[in-house]
Amino acid sequence: MKISRVPSFIEYVFVLCFAILTYFFYSLVIDTEERYFTIPLNVKIHPGFTISRALPRTVSVLLRGSRSVLARIGNENISTIIDFSPYNEDGVYRESVQVQRLGVFQEIDNIEIEVTPTILESNIEKKITREVQVSPVFLNAPPSDYEFKGYSVYPSRIKVSGPRSVIEDLVLVETQEINLAQETNNFTSVVRTLYSGDALIEFEPEEVEVVARIEKEITIWSVEDISIKVINLQADLVLQEALPLFTLVVRGPADGIGKFEPTLTIDALFIEREGDYLVTPQLEEEGEGGIELISLYPPEIMLQVQTVEEVVEPQLTTVDFPQSLPQGQVDEILQQQIETPQQQIEIPQEQEITPQEEVLPVLEENKELITENEKASEEQITPPPVPFQF
Repeated sequence: MKISRVPSFIEYVFVLCFAILTYFFYSLVIDTEERYFTIPLNVKIHPGFTISRALPRTVSVLLRGSRSVLARIGNENISTIIDFSPYNEDGVYRESVQVQRLGVFQEIDNIEIEVTPTILESNIEKKITREVQVSPVFLNAPPSDYEFKGYSVYPSRIKVSGPRSVIEDLVLVETQEINLAQETNNFTSVVRTLYSGDALIEFEPEEVEVVARIEKEITIWSVEDISIKVINLQADLVLQEALPLFTLVVRGPADGIGKFEPTLTIDALFIEREGDYLVTPQLEEEGEGGIELISLYPPEIMLQVQTVEEVVEPQLTTVDFPQSLPQGQVDEILQQQIETPQQQIEIPQEQEITPQEEVLPVLEENKELITENEKASEEQITPPPVPFQF
């Protein structure tokens, strides 16, 4: 027969202590965790004073504790602050960074807290305010065939507050960078104002509106030998002399040169009678793409206008000349007709000539008769041979 032993009181106490030690060992060693938080640093300063040397904007906070407990804590439950408010004179002061618990963190214990940095030093100065100019910062250039023509800022001046040693020498403040690399038209950008130094500067307002002007690249070139056209000149008036050729100097987008076809005109509607008129030609068509006239040479010309005179054309008389009239006498008659077209010139008449068809056979018979007579004459003229006598 077995008899069970009942544990003594000391054994119960030993087991209980072992369990407690195991729990604490697990909680402190095995279940312990570290978490880092980056928390903004709040700075308290005496009214009317400010910091002339910038402090870190954030500090690092380390929490060490139970994993399950740390899981309940977030950035919104932690705040850091450094307090320079007791100081109301210019000088250099050192203070420690303090961590404040917020929300559920206030109910949690057994958490180790470390902050880095622990102590900060800063210059405290009297705070002043003044107005300064705003200068936008532009990056890059617009695309090809476009150019940056300028900008406007609204407002162009803002209030800045900060340490006296900095604000007294501050002339302007810059803005965030504005990139022009892809801009081909006018645009508006809202940007923050910035200060590149270490001092704590406050802006009012903190943002400004920048309007940038982007236009097509403008080219200046000359166009030569341009003719001019006179319009609305009365029908009974004419110009005495030919008009000169002109040279234009124009400007406009570079891609508009090939499309530009200038036409110069003079509106003569105001001219009512003959005389000399000093006039300025006008560019009738300025082309596409904003091409405009810069100069014109010559800038003015003198129009010499006269009245149209009626021209009387000579009336010539048709003359029938005899076929046998000598050529010299024909020329003389024609010259007299040109000089005195209105007079009737008498043309000498000759006897009627036998038509050529009737004359030609008679001439042939005469020719044959003449040939026979010539032969007979030669026979009669030649003497007979004379005998030679010794």
